[in-house]
Amino acid sequence: VGCFTVDRDGFIQEWNTLATEIFGIQPWEAFGFPVWEVMDPDGTGSWSYQRVTDIFTSPEAYEFDWAFTRADGEDVFLTCKVICLC
Repeated sequence: VGCFTVDRDGFIQEWNTLATEIFGIQPWEAFGFPVWEVMDPDGTGSWSYQRVTDIFTSPEAYEFDWAFTRADGEDVFLTCKVICLC
């Protein structure tokens, strides 16, 4: 499972090996950056400050479908299940 974690402000704090394979993004390109800059650089709305806020305030797991275009042009289609750990 490709996995990354973000803090309440949306900054990426963890990035696993499979996330690197899936997204084609090295950990040092993700750590410490807002998730919407790394995972939604075109501003399609897949990730935003509002989505992070919704995740952290949701009483249940937050689920959504998401399309990501890698730097090499390959499209990746994902179904995400996000769980807030506090």
